[in-house]
Amino acid sequence: MSSTLYRFVFLFLVLSTGVGCAMGSDPSERALRRSLDSVATAVDRSVDAAEATEEVPLVGRFNPCRCPAPDFEIYARGRWQRIIVDGDEAIIDDL
Repeated sequence: MSSTLYRFVFLFLVLSTGVGCAMGSDPSERALRRSLDSVATAVDRSVDAAEATEEVPLVGRFNPCRCPAPDFEIYARGRWQRIIVDGDEAIIDDL
């Protein structure tokens, strides 16, 4: 998902908790406000870091097995992982 969508989802979750009301000087309300600010900052940083991550080359193969595991595998970051191929049929056929 895009960073804008992550930020929107986070904002929706924060607003849906009813925190939008005026917060007074109660210590628990201040703590809640600080924790929400910290979480929002952490979400922004993690989304930015995920977008800055370099692309990982993938190698794919059809490798059926006797068990009910998926028939396709990808090789990424030094190991093979079984995957389910799903999406637009035209794109999958091109692969």
